Amino acid sequence: MTNLDIPRRAGWYSRLIVLHYVSSLCVWVSVELLLLTFLLRHEEGHWPTWESLSRLSPVAFWTYIRPLFQCGLVAQCLMHVYTFLDGACCGASLYLNLEQCVRTFAVYFVAIPLLKEVVPMRSVLLPVSALTLMNILSCLDALYTVRGTCHTVLEWLSHKVVLVLYPLLAFEEIWLVRQAARVVRNVPIARDFPSPMPNAYNFAIDTYYMYSALPLVMLPCSVLYYCYQVRYRRLARRANSV
Repeated sequence: MTNLDIPRRAGWYSRLIVLHYVSSLCVWVSVELLLLTFLLRHEEGHWPTWESLSRLSPVAFWTYIRPLFQCGLVAQCLMHVYTFLDGACCGASLYLNLEQCVRTFAVYFVAIPLLKEVVPMRSVLLPVSALTLMNILSCLDALYTVRGTCHTVLEWLSHKVVLVLYPLLAFEEIWLVRQAARVVRNVPIARDFPSPMPNAYNFAIDTYYMYSALPLVMLPCSVLYYCYQVRYRRLARRANSV
């Protein structure tokens, strides 16, 4: 099929998706380079050890990497929108993708900036490193899929990385949300979202109860998402063997 045979919407829509994946890949590769630059700069060119990592400031690290990393997270949420528009996301997978977007906002746009020096460097470095690597492989795999080709080694590596790193990532994210709930409980000004407005309704949500209940939703969704990835890998292996 040539470009002329493709419907107009499919043509510009597919090009938009490819452009999005390429842009996302550039952002995540830049995040990976920033991550390596930060670690090597503080160790004067030497690879850091676990002991030296514990001495690094999580606030300095997050400030250094935050702008590009959050841009990558927004792009990651847009990928869920594309799968929904393509009709590939329905039923339980739709709710899982929605939970992933809520989790991203709660952890990386609220919890980590709120916690600052309260959390150890490990609890910030591990999610950032895991998400960066998983998204780089996911973007590469998606680009091959959009082109209508299949890179067996890349697909295998992408799923293996998700199966190994996602449990660690989910555990750290749930722990960060629980820590954020404890901090919010002792900060009255941070409990009202949005801030009390000068109107008759004065609408506000107590974020402490929201962050206290969020881990109860994140835990089963993490298990379901992991089982979905295992099932997807088995189906892909059967399809390749046929």
